[in-house]
Amino acid sequence: MFVAAGFTEQDTHPVSERLIESLVVFGNEDKIRDRVLELLGTPIDALALSLVPVSDAAQERVRLARLVGRL
Repeated sequence: MFVAAGFTEQDTHPVSERLIESLVVFGNEDKIRDRVLELLGTPIDALALSLVPVSDAAQERVRLARLVGRL
């Protein structure tokens, strides 16, 4: 799947920073919003968002839901 998406075998074994940065959106809310909007502007078939909590999972879930709701 990743090779079909344009990654090399070297990107996937071991997982490269390039692959991680393509799959994981991280940073402050502005960076996350900008990256999600960028992804939505590409010809992807599907975009799945899930949360990797850092400190307060409940609060972070609400913040992510609000961010997505404002897109």
